[in-house]
Amino acid sequence: MKKCDIKRHYIRTELLNKVLSLCLLTLLFVTTCHGAFTETNVFTSKHHDYSVNTVLNNLDNPWGLAFLNPDVALISQKNGEILRLNLPKNQLTRLSVPVEVSKCGQGGLMDIALHPDFEANQLIYFSFSRRRAGNCGTEVARAKLTGSDLENPETI
Repeated sequence: MKKCDIKRHYIRTELLNKVLSLCLLTLLFVTTCHGAFTETNVFTSKHHDYSVNTVLNNLDNPWGLAFLNPDVALISQKNGEILRLNLPKNQLTRLSVPVEVSKCGQGGLMDIALHPDFEANQLIYFSFSRRRAGNCGTEVARAKLTGSDLENPETI
């Protein structure tokens, strides 16, 4: 694959991830702020009609969102959990988190992102709060996604 083709593929993938992330974050925000919907809500704007369907509720302070593909998303929660959501199957799986996450101050598990070459290396990046020597700070780590585990964590 040529370098320019790789760059175009990466830009398309990033754009798709951002659009899907925005859609799911909107749904998560609406659900978190207003409780679960029991039916489909249809809205009209100047240019479009759209509906809001609840995909997931009862989350504990969802913070970050990363799509592995259009059907599967990873959701980080402040409480230190990473959830894998399979949208077509409506299946939620908790991943093991291989680092010590502290809930000190405003901390907890924060954002989550895929490595730019995730398809080849399966690396996930995440930020979190950690207490060291009585102080709380933010750290960034990466780990390899294998099944329902994050393995070989490395604080960077």
